[in-house]
Amino acid sequence: MKQDSHISYGAKWGVIIGLIYCVLLYLRYEMGVSNPIVLSLWSFVGYLIVLILLLVSGFRLRKMVGGFIELKDVFKVLFCSVLIYELFYAVFNFVYLKYINPNFFIHLKEATEAFLIKSGQPQDKIDEMMKGMDKASVQDMHIGDLLKSYLFSISVSGIFALIFSLIIRKKDPFAGEQNRILNP
Repeated sequence: MKQDSHISYGAKWGVIIGLIYCVLLYLRYEMGVSNPIVLSLWSFVGYLIVLILLLVSGFRLRKMVGGFIELKDVFKVLFCSVLIYELFYAVFNFVYLKYINPNFFIHLKEATEAFLIKSGQPQDKIDEMMKGMDKASVQDMHIGDLLKSYLFSISVSGIFALIFSLIIRKKDPFAGEQNRILNP
């Protein structure tokens, strides 16, 4: 497989994973706004699905190129996918939380406070947590915040891409033998 088709394969999977990620994010925000545990569960499950799709794309790539692929080749493809799907993630979060549902954090804060009161937490702990949630509000979110979030997400997913690349890579056991025969 040529290098150009490697990149297009990674871009294709990045778009596929990115679109699925947006659907999962929408479900997370719509179902999790009234319950912080549901929000956390959707966050975990959504990211797990994204990672599984990334891993599947890597194994499909290896199969597509004949069953053998070098670490650098598989990592380039997976990292290309990461760059694209994390861009989808960052842009979706920014647009959804700033323009589509700017009151998301207000509703989540109310639901979290009700949950903490119901669970019998001391009031000083509840107040401390509510102050922390006020700081996390995206009412004043800017493009710089979007960029920071994007870079952080790339670094986390990039680590997974490297781990998956180490799992997926498979050296051709006859590659060295062919070189030795051709160049005695």
